[in-house]
Amino acid sequence: MKKILCLVMALTFCLAMTAAASAATYELTYSTPLAQTQSSTIYFDKALDKIEELTNGDITFSRTYAGTLGSEHDLGVMVTNGDIDLTCVGPGQWSDWDEAFKVFDCPFAFVDFDHFDRLLASEDYQAWLTTHGDALNLKFVVTFNQAFKGIINKVRDVYSTADLAGLKLRVPDSASLIEIGNAMGYTATPTAAADQYMSLSQGIVDGADHALWAHESWKLTEIAKHYSETNHALQCVFFVMNKDSLASLPEEYQQIVLDAFAECERDLAAQTRLDAENSYEIAEADGVKIIPYEEIDVESFKTALQPIIDSYSALDPELYGIIQATAAAN
Repeated sequence: MKKILCLVMALTFCLAMTAAASAATYELTYSTPLAQTQSSTIYFDKALDKIEELTNGDITFSRTYAGTLGSEHDLGVMVTNGDIDLTCVGPGQWSDWDEAFKVFDCPFAFVDFDHFDRLLASEDYQAWLTTHGDALNLKFVVTFNQAFKGIINKVRDVYSTADLAGLKLRVPDSASLIEIGNAMGYTATPTAAADQYMSLSQGIVDGADHALWAHESWKLTEIAKHYSETNHALQCVFFVMNKDSLASLPEEYQQIVLDAFAECERDLAAQTRLDAENSYEIAEADGVKIIPYEEIDVESFKTALQPIIDSYSALDPELYGIIQATAAAN
């Protein structure tokens, strides 16, 4: 009888412990420098929503947007230190801690969207990302792009680097993007994304350097009516999670998190292509004159940017080699 009682008590204890474990909750902090209305932010929110749903609310996320908790650099510091759990940061900021990330800002590194997708599918790239993430105590859960960049301004048509002389164009507060802009011939003017419209309206800047859909999302096409499809860079961004934060979750929840972000990466890639395609019709409806890539003196841009290409690619020949190796389909 005593043995039976002991077994019952042991079973009760085990069940109680299991129930306590399953009742554990995890509140994670997510903050981004991007606006809540941007496509990438919308897809990240969908991924976070899915994680909350699949864990029955055991994992929840506090969320802030548009740099509420600090600049892109500040958020990078916070996620590395574990002060926040997840954020979204570009390579120009990561290069403050690991110069190899400047390779992603290398002008004319990518041929087209398919090239970028092949990079993401590359085992060599994923291994590289894991190694460099480990050194920063980060898990790089999503690599995405914001489409090919072009020049928009309210002053004149731009066909070559010579036409950029005297123009002040907004760029993010990133050392590499400032350097690239100045090399192309315009005055790179760091400005927060949220301040672009006001800066353009007041003449603080004459335009901006980014993808056309991004110019539209910030409503710059209401003021600036000259867009040049230079395609001089495919802007990459990384969605990262503190490794200790990920490891603190039960293994089954870790897998749910990683699966949700993998799906987010695929969906966001498709949405970026769609945004880029639709942006031309929207811009023309706003009265923007679009100068297509075929009419751009691309060689003038490549010549002006060649010293930067040489410098950045040399920072990590392995990564640059992986990008070049995935340029052509097998």
